[in-house]
Formats: sequence, structure tokens, C-alpha cells
Amino acid sequence: MRRFVRWLWETGSDPTTCHALVHHLSWAVWKLSASGLCAWSCRGLLLARKGGAPRRRRRFGQVLRVVLTCFGLAFGVLGRVGALPFDTMTKSSPARGSVARSVRSSSARSAANAGKQAGALVAGNKVAAKKVAGKKVAPKKVAGKKVVGKTASAAKKISSAKKAAGTSKPNSIPRAAKRHEAKAPRPILTVSLVSLGCPKNLVDSEKMLGLLAESGLTPVSSQAEGFGGADAVVVNTCGFLEASKEESLSVIKEAIEAKNKGLIQRVVVAGCLVQRHRAKMLEWAPGIDAMVGVFDRDKIVEAVAPAGVGVATPAKGSKHASALDASDRPNYWIAANALVAADQRGMKTTGLTVNGKDGKGIGYFEDDSSRLRLTPRHYAYLRISEGCNQNCAFCTIPSIRGKMRSKPAERIVAEARELLLDGAHELLMIGQDTTSYGDDIGTGLSSGLRANASVANVSGSGLADMGGLPSLLKSLSDTVGEVSGSGWLRLMYAYPTNFTQPIIDAFAALCAKGFLIPYLDIPLQHGSDRVLSLMRRNVTRAQQGAVIRGLQKQVPGMAIRTTFISGFPGETEADHNELLDFVEEMNFENVGIFEYSHEAGTVAGTMEEDPSLAVAPEVKARRRGEVMALQQRIVFDRNKAVAAKFDEKRPLDGAGKISGVVRDVIIDAGLQTRGRRTTGVVEAGRLYQGRTTSQAPQIDGMTFVHSKNELASGEVVRCVIVDWDGYDLIARPVAELEKRLSLTVLR
Repeated sequence: MRRFVRWLWETGSDPTTCHALVHHLSWAVWKLSASGLCAWSCRGLLLARKGGAPRRRRRFGQVLRVVLTCFGLAFGVLGRVGALPFDTMTKSSPARGSVARSVRSSSARSAANAGKQAGALVAGNKVAAKKVAGKKVAPKKVAGKKVVGKTASAAKKISSAKKAAGTSKPNSIPRAAKRHEAKAPRPILTVSLVSLGCPKNLVDSEKMLGLLAESGLTPVSSQAEGFGGADAVVVNTCGFLEASKEESLSVIKEAIEAKNKGLIQRVVVAGCLVQRHRAKMLEWAPGIDAMVGVFDRDKIVEAVAPAGVGVATPAKGSKHASALDASDRPNYWIAANALVAADQRGMKTTGLTVNGKDGKGIGYFEDDSSRLRLTPRHYAYLRISEGCNQNCAFCTIPSIRGKMRSKPAERIVAEARELLLDGAHELLMIGQDTTSYGDDIGTGLSSGLRANASVANVSGSGLADMGGLPSLLKSLSDTVGEVSGSGWLRLMYAYPTNFTQPIIDAFAALCAKGFLIPYLDIPLQHGSDRVLSLMRRNVTRAQQGAVIRGLQKQVPGMAIRTTFISGFPGETEADHNELLDFVEEMNFENVGIFEYSHEAGTVAGTMEEDPSLAVAPEVKARRRGEVMALQQRIVFDRNKAVAAKFDEKRPLDGAGKISGVVRDVIIDAGLQTRGRRTTGVVEAGRLYQGRTTSQAPQIDGMTFVHSKNELASGEVVRCVIVDWDGYDLIARPVAELEKRLSLTVLR
């Protein structure tokens, strides 16, 4: 049979006819041998068991049955050999004809070799393609079906090869071969996105999700089992700390496992971890299909659906691949910095830099508008800048996000207007260093003499002329008043070095107007001059104290949140005690304290490798615990004092005013708890989770509102603080207390 097939091939017979002939012959031989096997086996059995037969007849029947069985099996196997691929049967024979003739071969392996010689893309099985390269591969699963390392079916290869050569004929695939045909990958129609890390990363996730939705993909929840049954999963990673890296890799591997089970089609990884460790990602997590860096968010659609939305995306070398398949193009988009990314997009970069404060920066040219928000409707993050110029010893942000790039003020205002019209009541302004806004593009506070502005110049139109952060805050405040007439502007991620007196004056003036709330997130990192110097913070304890005291003095109800690092390399017990004194002196509303995390490639990372500077893990933990215990006492004492001002027995004073501290509370969500008994609260009612202006979402304490009326998420309710529970406050709506205590006048 093998010689007959080889003769047909070498004499120039048409491969299609040759293969069809061999296929039918092999099936005929197999059926004949199987039939003969059954018939002769039955005859032997009857002869062996025939009544009264001599002993030698029984033995003859048994021997005959065994011989015929072996003969039938051997003949059937030899018959099936004829169905082997042509490349297997002709390994010792030289290829005949041109490369185009080889392409017409029914074997995917021969087609792949021919395509490689011709420099063209040829359809073929992924496993077979890897065998061409000399790689050993295990069986893979495609669209939930196992595909073996050889061809899916001989007849399907004929069709694929003939289409490549332009000689395809209808109805040329045998029915038997169609039964073994592998299913094509599902088209990419849905996507699930997992966002990890800080609010800046969340904005990136929302923008990418918006782009994916605009392209026609349907977003599905990532919280459901198997990523909600999405066709593709995008993981926007965080790479700031070692713990962040481990969390990101855990989610990525979970997605890859779901892909291996056939639950999803593609796994795309984006964000800081990709930007920082691009060379190691495939080593850490084999199975990633595409990677997108922090400067290339606009490539996310191409990464998720390279063949187009609604079009199946075959794996490289699979039998469904074609010359137009994007799987053979680079599967990563990771620009080195913003200037490179801008140049790749055809922007004019001559004379522009990414040096930070030279006033000639390229700025933040990306577009954050038209996002599909992942936050509740009533609050949103508004990015005003990206990157940082400070170069702190412990920080990896400049190496990931680059130098500071401010977003033009007119675009920030336009995005704020869009978010307000979309239902946002609270806008949280974010960036790595919001204080230095505008310095890189020549519009910062440090330009000209504006840094010397006096208090008298920050009222009215004087704010618009100051430039930098004060001018931006005024523009945003005016926008809130114009669009909605009410709203909260919350400033996050300020830096103490550049928070000068003109900014404090402008901040106080705008808080008095009502839209900029008296809250500031300003990471200080330490309270010891020695450690601040080791950290390269370019600020002293006295300067930090002056900023805090200035804000507390000039802004009524000012709430300040900050963060510190415990166990920084070189920190001594004396330095730690200075930090404790500083925390107690400043009386912060909210404090976050983190143990120092070793990060390779940073100055502090090199410092910790010196045994004389490294702080033992147990010492880090103890010091962190002491700072947290101190801050807990400060917060608990403050909350207790606030709640004590409410008189449960006499809620109204002699003038008819509510006793206690009254605050505006924005409702975040309704809880399942009903009828919880608290001080001054009747059993009827429902508990709602909310926040005052002193509490930022996700990071600070909360205010629980007990109300017998239905409250909606995003609703701002005037409440009185009636009790406290640890870091959280408990409140009642003022309107309900006043109504309950009103008396009917008898005449």
C-alpha cells in the first residue's frame, strides 16, 4: 500500500485524487478485514464447540481462530497505513515540483514548510507548525476541544491547501473526514476587565473599557465565576510594590488557567507591571496573548481582538490562521516613554522633552474622556497629571510612569464637565504630584513672579492669574457651579515640597466658596529630618509642619490624610520616636502606615542590601504597630468627642436647633441591615453607608446613616452625628429628628 501511494505521488498524480483513492481503499481494506475477522472467528468458535467432535477438531478450531484473528488485525492495520499523511510516506523521496505544488499538499506540515520557504503565511495546525520549528509540544485545547498534534482531518487539509493554491472545489471533502473536523475558535464578542492598584490605574482601566465598548465589545463582570464567561480578559496590573506584583500575577495565572480550560479565548495584560517587567512577564506567566504598556492604552482593542471585533482570533500556526491574521504580528505594545509614544502616533515632538520642570514637556497628550466608569455613579476620579519629578529613594513611579506630564487645563475642565453631566457629584483630583501641576509645560505656579502672590491677590479674579494648581482649582470650581450648582472637589496626592503659602491661601479661598471641600491627601512619609534626607524628599519636618498648621489654621474643618513608611533602611529608634511625636503633634484625621518594601532598581533597595542599614522585619512590624496604635487613639478620642455633643434626651436645644455636630453625608450604598439599635435611633429603619467631606472613598473611615426613609446612592443628606464605632461614625438625618420632635399646637 505504501509503495503504491509513493508510486502515485512520484509519477505526478494529482494529490487530491491520490489522497481520495487511498482513503477509500484503506476504508475498504479495513472493512473487509474486520468482516473476515468476525466471520472466521465465529466459524472457528462453532467448529471448536461442535458436539461430539474429536479432540483434534476442537484444537484445530481454536488454533484457526487465533490465527485468523491475528491475520485480520494485521491486515486491517496495514490497510489503515494508506491513510497516513503524504509527508510521512514521502520522507525519503525528494519533493517534486515547485513550492506552489507543495502548498497543494494535503499535509498541514508540508504546507507550513512550503509557506516558510516562500515567505508566505500558510494555513496549518498550531501544533504542526511548532513541529516544523523543531519544538515538541503537548496537545492543546482550542475552544474547549482537544486538538491532537497531527492534522485534525485529512479532508480538511485538502480544502485548506486548495484554497491557498486557488483550486478549491465544492463538495470535495469526504463525509468521514468531516466528522473529525475541529471547530474554529469563537469570535471575540465579550470582554472582562480586572483593575488592580491605585486610582490612576483605575482611570486607565475605565478608558480602556470605554475604547473596548466603543469598538463593539460587550463588557461583562469579572466577579462572576470564570470571568463571567467573557471571550477575552484584560488584567490591568500594579507593579509598585512586591506585594502588588504577586497579586497581579495571581490574577493573570487565574485567567490563563481559565483559558486552558476553554472558558475564555484571550488573556491580555496591561499596566505598570508590564511597563516595569516587560522582559520577564512571559517567563512568570506563560500563556499571555498580548501586553500593553502604560503609554499605549489606545492599542487595547487591537490587543484584545487582533482579527477584529466579532471575528475569531486563531492561535499562531493554527489551521484557521491566514495571511491577514494579526496573530503573526507583534503581540505587545510597550513604548519606552511618553516621547516615544507620541512620535509613534505622528505627533510633533521637536523641541519637546520629558525632563520634568523645564517648561518644554510634551505634557499629557492621552485622552481620558469617554470612559466607562467602574466607580459608583456619584463619584469619579479626575486625572490632572501623570508621572513625577521628585525621584524619592524608595519609589518606582518615575521608572514606570516617567517624568511629570501635566494635562492642559482646558481638557481637564472639559472632562470634569463630562463627568458632572454623567451624574458625578464628587470629583477626586489625582496625579502622582498634583501640587506641581503645570510646571512641566510652562504654566505652573513657579512661572514668573506668581509664586510670590500675596493673600490679597487670591480672591476673585486674582486666582485665575496665579497659574498652576490655584488657577486650575478655580476653573474647576467655576465649572461645578455652572454645571450642577453643587458638588465636591477633593484634592489628592499633594506633595509637601511645593505646597507654598500662595497655594494655602488659594485653597482656603476656594474652600470658602463651597465646592472645594476642606480635605487634603498629602503623603509625608516620615517625621525625622534624617530619614527624610535618606528618602530624598527635599523637605524638612519643619516645612511639613508649617504646611499642615497653615491649612488647619486658615481652613475651618480642615481634614488631612497622610501616609508614612516604617522601617526605611537606616531608620533608628530615635527616628521612629520622632515620627511618633510628629503624628501626635499634627493630629491627623486619617493616617496610613506601611512597612518598607524592598524594590530592586531603587536607591533604597540598594541601601537595604547593606546589613548595617537594613531594618529587621519584626522591627518594621513593631514600629508600624506603634504608629497605628497612636493614630487609633487619636481617631477614637476625636470620634468619641464628636458623638458626645449629641444629647439623646434633648436632641433640640432651646432655640429649636439640633444638638450635636451636623455634617453633610453622601450616601454610597444601602446595606442589608435593618432595625439596628443605636444611640438615638429607633428600631425601624435601614442602615446606609456614606461619607462626610472628611472621608475619601476606599481609604478612610465611613459614616453609617440610620434612616427610616429610603435613601438613594449619591444623595447628600444633612445628618447629625449620634454615635461612633471605632474609626466610623453613626448619624441620623436631621429632617427625621426634627419631624419626630415637632409637637401639634392645641388651640
